[in-house]
Amino acid sequence: MLEIRRGESVEQVLTFLTKEETSALSGLPPQAVVALIGEDGVTRPNGVFREFLHEAIEHFAPREMREVARETGAGRVVYIDDRAPEGEEVASEDIIGWFQVAGGAIVAGTYKPNPEHQLLTERGWSHAIGKFRAELVRELVRRSG
Repeated sequence: MLEIRRGESVEQVLTFLTKEETSALSGLPPQAVVALIGEDGVTRPNGVFREFLHEAIEHFAPREMREVARETGAGRVVYIDDRAPEGEEVASEDIIGWFQVAGGAIVAGTYKPNPEHQLLTERGWSHAIGKFRAELVRELVRRSG
């Protein structure tokens, strides 16, 4: 968590980067700002980060879901946030997105983010943030050139 002062107001910035990574990137890219927390205590998730996270999921989640796709055969595979309680009905806010499956494999380019997925719920932050942290950092480093 970092603090940003804008005149008289102070906002806290929630990021997945360490201070060393932020320095190595010569600052905090907008894609690394998970949310802003205002002086009023209200947490405002960052839409730019949300899009960046979905890009990482689209590129890296299919590798971990190949087994599920093989078992499914055809249709779609739903990617559920790991914060969802086991054995309970999955709330729409915990469905991250889905992939189309054909011939027992994920079809490239078919990932669809769920617009109802929430980065923060009463059960906490999306576990996808930590799960894809290494990929997110690598991509930021790659983009920074």
